[in-house]
Amino acid sequence: CTRGILLKQGRVIEDGPVGKVVSQYLHINRNDVHNHDLTRVANRNGNGTMLFTHWDLTDAAGRVIENAMSGQDIQFHLHFKVNKPANYPTIHFSLRIVDDFDRNIFHLSTTEGQGKEFKVAPDLEKGTVVISINNLPLPPGIYSFHIFVSDLDKVFDEIDFAGEFKVEQGNFFGNGKYLDAKWGVVYQKSDWELRQA
Repeated sequence: CTRGILLKQGRVIEDGPVGKVVSQYLHINRNDVHNHDLTRVANRNGNGTMLFTHWDLTDAAGRVIENAMSGQDIQFHLHFKVNKPANYPTIHFSLRIVDDFDRNIFHLSTTEGQGKEFKVAPDLEKGTVVISINNLPLPPGIYSFHIFVSDLDKVFDEIDFAGEFKVEQGNFFGNGKYLDAKWGVVYQKSDWELRQA
C-alpha cells in the first residue's frame, strides 16, 4: 500500500503517500505544539515543584526564529517557574527530539551535555535553561520535542510533545551540497582521503 487518505468529519483532508498522511494524522492529534505557552498543557507528569512555562527557539545570538536550518547554531530556551523554592543541589534537565513517528532522533541532557547537574538557589522563583546545539545535524523536516526536569529522585515536570519546530535546508556541509533526508535521520560531517598504493 503506497497511498493513504485522511478523513475528518467525512471530508478528505490529506491524500498522498502513506508516510505523509500518517505524519499529518499524528500532527493533528498532538497537543497544540505551535503554542509556546506551556502553562495550559494538560498531559504533563511530575509533582509540580518546578514547571516549564514556555519555550523559544533562537539563533546563536538569542534572536527568536520561526524555523531552524540544517547546519545552523540554535538554542532552545526553556523557561520555568519554581513553585516550591528551596535549595536544590541537583537539578537535571533534558530535551529529546523526535521525528513525525515519535522515534528518537537524539537526547540532550545536563548529565551528558555538561557532565554535571545544575544547582538552584532557595530564592529562585523563575529561570531559563538554554540548550545550545551547534551545527544542527537535522535534515529538512518537522520535529517535535519532549522536555523533562527532576532532582534525579523525583520528577518535577515532564511534557511529551512540548513543541514542534521546522528545519529547512541549510548548508550543513559548508560546500553548498545537500543530502536528501532519505539517506539518514541526521547529518554527519566526515573527512575522506584516497591513498594510492
